[in-house]
Amino acid sequence: MIKVSNKYSIYFASFVLFGVLVVYFLPYIIYGENAHILIHDNLDSNVIWLKTLADNDLFFASNFFPVQQIMNGVPRLSFGTELNIISLLFEYCSPFYAILLNQFIIRIVAYCGMFVLLKKHIMKDVDFSNLQNLIILLGLSSCFALLPFWPSAGLSVAGQPFLLSAFLNIKKGNYSYKDYLFIVFFPFYSVLVLAGIFILLALGLLFCIDFLQRKSIQKQYLLAIGLLCIFYVVVDYRLFMMVLLPSDFVPHRVEFNLITAGATNPKLLPEWFKLLSSGHFHASINSKIILVTAFISVLLSLVLKKYKVDKTAYLLIASMLFISFFSALWLYNPIVEIHQKYVVFRAFRLERLFFILPIITYIFVAIAIKPYLNYKYVGWVFVIVLIFQLFYLYKTSYQYKNITKKDINNVNFVPTYAQFYDKELFDGIKKYINKPLSSYKVASVGLHPAVTQYNSFYTVDGYVSNYPLSYKHWFGSVIAKELTKNEDIKQYFIGFGSRCYIFSSELGIDLNYYKNNNKEIQHLDLDYQKMKEAGCLYLISAVKINTANNLAIQLEHIFESDNSCYRIFLYKIK
Repeated sequence: MIKVSNKYSIYFASFVLFGVLVVYFLPYIIYGENAHILIHDNLDSNVIWLKTLADNDLFFASNFFPVQQIMNGVPRLSFGTELNIISLLFEYCSPFYAILLNQFIIRIVAYCGMFVLLKKHIMKDVDFSNLQNLIILLGLSSCFALLPFWPSAGLSVAGQPFLLSAFLNIKKGNYSYKDYLFIVFFPFYSVLVLAGIFILLALGLLFCIDFLQRKSIQKQYLLAIGLLCIFYVVVDYRLFMMVLLPSDFVPHRVEFNLITAGATNPKLLPEWFKLLSSGHFHASINSKIILVTAFISVLLSLVLKKYKVDKTAYLLIASMLFISFFSALWLYNPIVEIHQKYVVFRAFRLERLFFILPIITYIFVAIAIKPYLNYKYVGWVFVIVLIFQLFYLYKTSYQYKNITKKDINNVNFVPTYAQFYDKELFDGIKKYINKPLSSYKVASVGLHPAVTQYNSFYTVDGYVSNYPLSYKHWFGSVIAKELTKNEDIKQYFIGFGSRCYIFSSELGIDLNYYKNNNKEIQHLDLDYQKMKEAGCLYLISAVKINTANNLAIQLEHIFESDNSCYRIFLYKIK
């Protein structure tokens, strides 16, 4: 049995972290902006919001100050708090490096947090001077650090192990100022409405259980929960001002209809299993290999009595089953029809309880395999399983799985960061129009408005998660004729509405139109007069539009280059 001193185990852990990060960021190191970065709910939205605020020095603007560049001047409160660390990164770094730095911080915190949580609390009685056990600890920490965390959530998922460790230290009376520092820091790098509320509920449940066991209130633990609440209120002061103070602002979210928006599941059991095994896009587990191994370990312990799994494992299984079932049930069509009658449930998504699934899953895995670590050869089996899991996480990460898809001629083409925003091509469009950008507005057809917004165009369209209902109605009147011709886009826009896009009945919801497409829109029936009155003078289209059938527009120029993934048709509204 190979022994490792505590001093060298720290060196080893640091070396593993360095290796994990180097391999993860290798495509970015090699390709720079020609590497792939998540587009959905990232490059098409959150990145643009922060870049726009930074470019226009509007982070600290008042709630109802208009951000003119997006959707004809949405209010500042539509883009959340400036007190989030991610906002700070965009304020002082270019968008690409802000994205990478955010990923870097998230993965370091995830690795270190899981390492500390497992070593000090979950697997505290395991001998980590044993090399095999140390490798398993580092393997679990590495797997957690490589989960496909949604970048805009910050530490909402990735920081939970550190946060739980801090609260457990306080609960045990073995805390230091560092624990309180992280508790205060956490709201500045997480999102209250996504995960924060459910984290507070979970911590409150632990407090209640502790109270029932002790028959006394643990004041330090209660103080820590209070601190977390207070600083969430401080960070999200804009949200609380919007909710608590009287104003004329009515968010478009009051008209959310999850069924018509296509955000529900018609089948309960498949969705339940999917959430249990894989998590959600915004809070992915993506660890089926070690999860299946953990379940097998628990089942074996019931047969082979010498392997005794802690009873906590069964409580965690029950928690995983309940959370995944509740989240699936909340989006199950018959249930949605009931709760969507209430405005509060249209604006607030209770199914997001799944944001605490990843940490529960990894704690369960650690507890399930723990009794086997006393047996040499069985332990090395877990090491091999973790290696396969690590390989799978790298293989399925966004930047690696798309690495061969950056060629425009590839049938499965996925644009890189540079290809998606295509600064060079859009600089050419700005030069051709040759007017001050603030003197006119544009609308996009067949591509995300985020592309034009990134390139500093002022737009009447956009993707914003919280904006005035009146603007949704105005924009809906602009595209009304197209909506009536295609039931899918009609239901999507009316039920969701966060994407104020120039939807074409002929294109549908899909926006993956690059220069290798031969699509031509025959009829684009928009209220062009309303668009002109709003200052929209141009359509920037990734798809050709038949001007013979659309007399309100005229083709100005076609823009393309060998390096671009787009062929842009610039149309002027007459």
